[in-house]
Amino acid sequence: MIYFITEEQRRMTHGTCYFEFQKGTFRNEFWKDDSLLLHMNIFDRLELSSVFTATIPYFDYYGVTHVAPEQYAALKATVQTQNDEIATLFSELDIWATECFKIYNCFTILGI
Repeated sequence: MIYFITEEQRRMTHGTCYFEFQKGTFRNEFWKDDSLLLHMNIFDRLELSSVFTATIPYFDYYGVTHVAPEQYAALKATVQTQNDEIATLFSELDIWATECFKIYNCFTILGI
């Protein structure tokens, strides 16, 4: 992957400035082994807040945001109007999200 890293990779960096994408509903646990992580610098450089808030108005940069399959579908449609780099980032997320929705009815984004 180019943009996202795994929890194992994050542990090696000792960093905490990551958005954590967790499968399912947040249960007050952080840095789960099956999470995907996106560094804050990438998120900010690509101005992803505007992409997320375009389809998920309650997106919380600093808090907890649950994303249902319908919202994710709308998010994917919004991404198609963005630049190639954002589309590439979302292609990485899409693989993970597709697998997530086979088991869970949402995923959670934990903000910074």
